[in-house]
Parts: sequence; C-alpha cells; structure tokens
Amino acid sequence: MNKQKYDISLLSNTALYLYIFNYAGLIRIFSSLISKRKGDVSQTYGSQDHQLWIYSFIIPGLFLIGGLIPILIFILLIVNQSRLEKIQLRKHFCYLLNEYKYQKYYWELIKLFKKTIIIVIMTNFETDIVLKASLIGLCLLVYQILATFLQPFIIQKYNTLDLYSSQICSISIFLATTKYICEQNIYEFLFIILQIFIVGCFIKLCYPFIFGILRSYEKKYKFFLLNKLHFLLNQKVSNFFLTKILKKMLEKQKQREQKLKKNIIILKNHLIYFSKLQLRNSKQLMTGYYSSSYSSRIQSVKSSRLDIKKLFFDPIEQDEFTKN
Repeated sequence: MNKQKYDISLLSNTALYLYIFNYAGLIRIFSSLISKRKGDVSQTYGSQDHQLWIYSFIIPGLFLIGGLIPILIFILLIVNQSRLEKIQLRKHFCYLLNEYKYQKYYWELIKLFKKTIIIVIMTNFETDIVLKASLIGLCLLVYQILATFLQPFIIQKYNTLDLYSSQICSISIFLATTKYICEQNIYEFLFIILQIFIVGCFIKLCYPFIFGILRSYEKKYKFFLLNKLHFLLNQKVSNFFLTKILKKMLEKQKQREQKLKKNIIILKNHLIYFSKLQLRNSKQLMTGYYSSSYSSRIQSVKSSRLDIKKLFFDPIEQDEFTKN
C-alpha cells in the first residue's frame, strides 16, 4: 500500500484557528482566577491552595497563552517576512494573513493584544465601573487611531466595518457609564433615555453584519425559493397572475444566466487565444535572440581564425607583428 502524504499546513492552520478562537476564553479564565474581587465569593483569595494554583498553573498558563505564543508567532513572521508571499510558507499561516495587507501581517496579533487588555481590565476592575469604562474606552480609542492610519485589511469595506464597530462600542461604553451614574443618583427619566440609546447602538452595530449575511443568503437562495413557489402555484393555480409573474421572472433569470455563461466562454476563449499568441511571440523572440547570438559567435570565431591565418601565413603581417 502506498503511504498517503498528509499536508502539514492543515495541522498548523487548525492549531492557529483553535488558539485564536479560544484565546479570549482562556485569558478570561486565567485572569479571573488570579484577580482579587470584592463581594460574596465562594473562594478565598490568597489561601494556600489558591497560591499553589497561581504559581504552579495559572501564571505559567497565562504567560504561555498570552505572552510566549504570540511573541513566538510574531518573531516567526518577522524572520520570514520576505517569504510570506510564497505558497510553501504562507499556507501554514494563511489563517493569520489572508485578510490583511502584506505589510500588515501582524494585525491579528494586535487584535489579540487588544483582547488581552480589555479582559484584564474587566476582571481586575469589576466593581469600579467608571474606571473600568474609562480604561476600556481609552484602549478602544488607541485601537481606532491605529486602524485609521494603518488600514490593515485588503478589502476597504472591512476597514470601514472594523472602525465603525469600534466607534459604536466606544459610544456605548460612554452611554453605559452615564447610565450607571444616573442610576446611582436616581435620575429615572435620563436613565430610560440612555437605555434606549444603548439599545439603538446595539442594533446599529449588528445591522451591517446581519444585513450582509441575509443579503448573501438572499442572493444564494432567492431563485431556488422562487422556483419552488412557482412549482407549487403552477400545480394548484396555473392561471393565477402571481404564477405568470413568477414565470416571467424565472425566464428572464434563465436568459441572464445563459448570456452570462456565453460571455464567460467567449472571454475564456479570448484569453486563451491571447495567451497562446503571447507564448508564440515570446518563443519567436527567444529563438531570434539565440540565433542572432549564435551567428555573432560564429562570425567572431571566423574573424579570429582569419587573423591567425594572416599572422602565421602572411609575411607582411608577420613583419608588422614583430615590429610592434
């Protein structure tokens, strides 16, 4: 039996996916175990068991997942920066690189660093709402500045959505902080208004993503559903006006698809013809170049032979050579 060769890039990309997908959850667990919080909790901070877990498992795990692995990935990307476009290396890091520009290969690590800061702030300042909101808002502000100047994504739409979502989150944090202060001072009317604004920010944040998903599904399944609907109506009420409208729509769509297929075939044949023509011209140029260089070499060899013959067999040339 022939041994089947496995592509190692599958393992590397799977490992990267699992690491990035579970990164925030793991950092949150470790940070919550190491942080000290006030209130009615079941575990006592600073006990002997807690300290044993902190020094033997939590701190090494936090250092490994939140520090060592990102640093090693960053060093590996920097060392191989000039080879990141080559498929042999890129296929191992495609999960990190595919969305971003060539110069911004490190942006996924910046996003991980941002997540780490936000999680540490949320776990260590859980009861101090104003301080927590201020620090998270500052973190998001720095991220927005970097995203605005660097524009890391290849597709401009993703840059806009990334900046847009960060801005909405910053506004929501500011509104939530104000709502908390109003709640403490029992400003009920302002509290309700701010709550409505926060819900509006949430809807505005989710709208472009949900709309994009629904639009893609609409493009994919629109005519499939229309076909099913037309089939059912045609069986029940074939002369119904809606059935006729659906029939016309489906016929137009079929004509568009046929035209599109024809245009694709024409374009494909056109490109194939030009590629063959280009290859033929390049071959002719190369053969002409080699033939001209070969003929020039022959001429130079012939001329050198004639010079040697003149030198050794012509007495006049011999006298001139000896004089010189």
